Amino acid sequence: MDKKTYLSREIAGLNSACYNGYWGVVDPVPNVPLLRKATEWVAEQSALSILDPNRKWDQTTWYETRPETGCGTVCCVAGYVSVDLLGNDPGNNHAEKTSEALGLTFGEAETLFKATNTAETVQLVAELIAERAGEKL
Repeated sequence: MDKKTYLSREIAGLNSACYNGYWGVVDPVPNVPLLRKATEWVAEQSALSILDPNRKWDQTTWYETRPETGCGTVCCVAGYVSVDLLGNDPGNNHAEKTSEALGLTFGEAETLFKATNTAETVQLVAELIAERAGEKL
């Protein structure tokens, strides 16, 4: 089984384990333009060396100030969308607001925001989300 098929099944399993309406909507509409900005940012960041002080993406960190980095902060894809694109307070984890803004199901949010994701996994999950909207990234 290829990775994209595996991720699709993971999302479906999480969605079916969650009762309808958990996020307040049954079938949210994916915000593909916002999702595209997020995945482009992850791709740009992952191309930088992990030692590069300008690298801001760290999937294991919500949003954190790190003076030793060139930009002063690091964050995961959810933190980037929430704080940098939506303007939320970096001191609070706004995962639910971020999920709603991106139009994600419970399973999509859990899979996209997983701390162990590589840039490739973020891209594949985002492609699956865009496909649900009938679009391509």
